[in-house]
Amino acid sequence: MNLRELAENDLSFVLEDAYSSGSRFVLQNARGQSFDLMGQVGDVSYLLDGEGAPVQSRMITVSYRISSLAALTAEVPKRGWRVVLKDLAGKTDTLFVVRYEADRTLGIGRLTLAFNLAGD
Repeated sequence: MNLRELAENDLSFVLEDAYSSGSRFVLQNARGQSFDLMGQVGDVSYLLDGEGAPVQSRMITVSYRISSLAALTAEVPKRGWRVVLKDLAGKTDTLFVVRYEADRTLGIGRLTLAFNLAGD
């Protein structure tokens, strides 16, 4: 096993371990099919502008192991797909995929999410 294969294999611990940093979420395609995944969820409410000053905003992302989704479907996430997340308080939100970024070196997929697609 080479280093890339070893790193991809380690994603099962880094992204998908429910006892450390893994979070469950559901990815839904345009036809409504659902895929249960584990990964890391990022929900940052304040960002910095070009000069370093904090601005109120919200950046929500999920990162997951590409091979885990590939085991469930041959499709690749696209703009308009949905992600269902449950926050730590138990509130469930349905968000829309705005952008899909694949790091094929390590096998990580990252989705940037929004509450709606209007205004994008």
